[in-house]
Amino acid sequence: DSTCMNFQRDYLQYTPGKFSGILLLAGACAMLGYCAMARADGGPLPEVDAPDRLSIHGYADFQYGGDSRDEGGSFIQNELSIFLRATTRDERWTVFSEIEFDRIDGDGFLTDRGGKSVELEVETAWAEYRHNDLLRLRAGKLLLPQYWQTYHYPNLTMSTLAPLMSGNVFPKSILALQASGDWWNADDRGVSYAVFAGHGGDTARVELEQNDNIAAGGRLTLRLAGSNKPAWLDTLDLSISGLAGRDDDGKGELILGLDAQIRLGRLEILSELARGSRPRHRGDLLARLQGASGDTLGFYLQAAYRVAPKWHVFYRFDHLDLNDEARSPRDESRHTFGVNFRPRPKVSLKLEVFQSDPEGGREDYAGLGGSVVFNF
Repeated sequence: DSTCMNFQRDYLQYTPGKFSGILLLAGACAMLGYCAMARADGGPLPEVDAPDRLSIHGYADFQYGGDSRDEGGSFIQNELSIFLRATTRDERWTVFSEIEFDRIDGDGFLTDRGGKSVELEVETAWAEYRHNDLLRLRAGKLLLPQYWQTYHYPNLTMSTLAPLMSGNVFPKSILALQASGDWWNADDRGVSYAVFAGHGGDTARVELEQNDNIAAGGRLTLRLAGSNKPAWLDTLDLSISGLAGRDDDGKGELILGLDAQIRLGRLEILSELARGSRPRHRGDLLARLQGASGDTLGFYLQAAYRVAPKWHVFYRFDHLDLNDEARSPRDESRHTFGVNFRPRPKVSLKLEVFQSDPEGGREDYAGLGGSVVFNF
């Protein structure tokens, strides 16, 4: 109860901007509802055991890499994330946050290795009310629901490096209100949806920082395998997603995406395609004039094969084009071959080699990457 009282005092004293106020008020209402439900004696849903109602988990990720442009290898990222989750006894209310600490030794072109040298941020934080499987309401800083962004955590991914398109076509997160749900038929085929509205991302800029303009989007997933599927088919999920907003140049943009997840026994295939109706630029006047028109395109196709219970080998092709009507030094294609070994459920070891083919006058280069991930 004292935690709830402190939250009510501190949260409601915060004075946000106009649209932020709406979202934060919704988050406050959700949190206050959580506090009220936490004091209640349960509800119609099954109760959760006390030890499971509050959890603290996380992971530590140590990445090492080098390429033919460098004199030697270096740590490209040391990452520590803490997950905090609290659930009421009847499981209707959940609050969650991820606090992430990054130490990045990046470069100016390889997009998933750039960034500030040291960064501490709240990756995501939200409060959710679950009415039933068909309707869940969530408010806060949300990760966009594309496949890689949802499952981007290093303990879940095959590779050390993220796809080139990650965070460069769709923004990674949005401050928003979201409704989502799932429906299943008797054959275990189903549909999942998510619709949201909130602050947009300044998609004109390469960095895709958030702005105060309103944006809205959603995602629809068809789960087609079912219980009467062929013996060789385990998973067949197809999704379409979109985001509409306005950037800081006053231009509207529509971003559309498709993704697929297919499991055929030991073989898993993942693929995503996203296209934005505006190019990305650095923000200076010359870049804005040169990139006045054009689309942004990102794509990857990844195949992973389980050669033994704890071993996977994988290949991925990536492509990123920040303006399909002009050459950009950040446009790039990449081939990645690697191996993923999980000696224990909470430990993941990765090693991969890659060949990158950039545009804009840059020379091709090859590299090596690896990481060790510990869950706790």
